[in-house]
Amino acid sequence: MKNLICKFYDLPGDFQIEMMGLLKEGELERTSFPKSGKIVDGVIFLKEDIKYLVPMNSIARIKPEPDLDAVEVHSFEGEE
Repeated sequence: MKNLICKFYDLPGDFQIEMMGLLKEGELERTSFPKSGKIVDGVIFLKEDIKYLVPMNSIARIKPEPDLDAVEVHSFEGEE
């Protein structure tokens, strides 16, 4: 198994969605690892035989999901 250190927003979109779900459920293992000459806190995300080490400070920078109930939806189908 290969280890890869990467920031959350560098992961593919479907990985981000899956990882956030696991993180909210408390399913990801927390760990510390060296990155750029420092020891950082992060989580381990396993996917496709790769162990992604994702720093917590990259996850903390994510903006909250928008409130979809507050979004007004318009249908433009058939309108000119």
